Amino acid sequence: MMTDTLTVPIWLLALLVVALIGGAMLLLGHRRRPLSKSTNDRGVRSGYVPASLVTVEDIRHATGISRRTVLLWTNAELLPQPRHLPLGDQGRALFYPPGTLDRARFIVSKRAAGLTLEQIRKMIDDDREPPPEGGASVGVVLSA
Repeated sequence: MMTDTLTVPIWLLALLVVALIGGAMLLLGHRRRPLSKSTNDRGVRSGYVPASLVTVEDIRHATGISRRTVLLWTNAELLPQPRHLPLGDQGRALFYPPGTLDRARFIVSKRAAGLTLEQIRKMIDDDREPPPEGGASVGVVLSA
């Protein structure tokens, strides 16, 4: 009695496995992002950005303001200056320091309360001022 066998070339099996893995990654939302692995003059690898940094898109999604508003507030020095970091083959992007989301939320809440940008800037500047001489921020005198 003779049995029929199916012989499949190994390259065809490899191609099938690659297609299945690629399809699964696509369904799961994984995208291949080519990043340059070169180092800059400070020895920092381009294409790798610390997770603590914030993008314009992060600010937009957290506050509901437009990209233009984020950039206007940055130019008006209400938000800290971003760093331009390389993204390898994808060019460069703006990254803000970690506290920027809180600052943007603060500005949005004060604007909703009816304050002008100048009033908000004054509040931010007052917050940045060092405490008065002697190190005490509140003048309390204890009598003996």
